[in-house]
Amino acid sequence: MGESMGKPDKKLKKTFIYMGVTGAVYGGFRFLLPLVIPFLIAWGIAVLLRPSAAWISDHLRVRITIHQKQRSFGVAVGAAGAAEFLMILTAVLIVFYCGIRKCAEEAVALSTQIPLWLDSLDTVITGWCRWAEDCFQLRHGLLVYLVREMLRGLWESVKEGTMPFVMANSMTVFRWGAGFLIFVALNIIAVGLSLQEMDQWNCRMKTSVYCEEIARIRRCLSRVINAGFKTQVILLMLISGICMAAFWLMKNPYYILAGLGTGILDALPILGAGAVLIPWMLICFLCHQWRKGMFLFLLYLVCYFSRQILEPRLMGKQIGITPLEELIAMFVGLRLFGILCILIGPMGLLLIRELVKGEES
Repeated sequence: MGESMGKPDKKLKKTFIYMGVTGAVYGGFRFLLPLVIPFLIAWGIAVLLRPSAAWISDHLRVRITIHQKQRSFGVAVGAAGAAEFLMILTAVLIVFYCGIRKCAEEAVALSTQIPLWLDSLDTVITGWCRWAEDCFQLRHGLLVYLVREMLRGLWESVKEGTMPFVMANSMTVFRWGAGFLIFVALNIIAVGLSLQEMDQWNCRMKTSVYCEEIARIRRCLSRVINAGFKTQVILLMLISGICMAAFWLMKNPYYILAGLGTGILDALPILGAGAVLIPWMLICFLCHQWRKGMFLFLLYLVCYFSRQILEPRLMGKQIGITPLEELIAMFVGLRLFGILCILIGPMGLLLIRELVKGEES
């Protein structure tokens, strides 16, 4: 009896293991991950570029005879990978620039419709004001004058407040831009060094006393990142296709660009498809285009519920957790780390499971 009382209970031990691993994972994500995230990204890019960089390094070699001895000179795998990554970044920036330029052209073409929309809105507001004047027996034109004066004052306030806002945030934008350039330069260098030293680091990790834990962490990270990337690509294609088809049915001449833009906005955590569809819907309602407004409202519901239902299912199926666990983990990641780190929740859950499983075995 005394011997059984002296031994720690199995459930209590398991509880302490779960608490310790959970605390370690939370601390690592909270304090360590922000410091090493650029190098983790660089390592992942280096792993993807390693086959092509090794092929370039092996085939771009020059043999020179010096003092009757043949010597071979080639491009280092790190330099080949860094140059390849720089070329990919340049191509992405060119595509991004062309996309922005195309959107600007479409925006200029769209701006010609704004005066017509404003005239329609003015007609609608004037009709409401006339109706209210007749109902309350007010002087003819009184409400119309008041509303126009309010809108004119609002426009003047916006113009006066825009310049101080731009001046106050220009330094913030400059710092963000400088930080982004530093991040890109650091990543290019880190990709080259990671490719050059990858074999050495792999040998170190294999001979480390924490080799099993490192292997589990690498497996968890790769599974969650691959699952997240595949899920976002599937949802982007699905929602963009739905929006393109809907805009085509509405006979919108820009249905391809508008559908793709709505799909991209839907993939962004902060904005979503509602950033386009909800203002458009409200404008249609104000202009008495009830059928078009209801169609946009239904489209928004389809986009919203498609993402909310399919995202946990797709992610959970690929990383081996149930949709409910995935939803709970995403919510926990949202609450603890913010909306941009929503994938940390599923990653942390999978990592806790793997580490606890290793401790128990």
